Amino acid sequence: LDANTGTLAGTITDDPSGNPLAGAWVIAIGPTGNIAGGAVTSAAGTYTIAGLAPGTYRATFVDPNGGRTQEYHNNSPDYAGATPINITAANTATINANLHHP
Repeated sequence: LDANTGTLAGTITDDPSGNPLAGAWVIAIGPTGNIAGGAVTSAAGTYTIAGLAPGTYRATFVDPNGGRTQEYHNNSPDYAGATPINITAANTATINANLHHP
């Protein structure tokens, strides 16, 4: 881990099966509303977004291939309801999500 930046990592799964979602997008939204980083989930549904400056972020999860509903952390349908994520230097914040079909 970089001593000056933090990391956001986790696993995205299908709701209700719990199976990992490969190819889902995870987007870290910075303190000023800008896109600060992003990742595409692996075959195991895992992702890592490294190099985030310390601060408060929001995250959104998108399934561009499977048609599941986009959501923001923690189960919010929109940015305004998203739970803030505190990123600190030299640490990893673990955020998981379960996406479902509408």
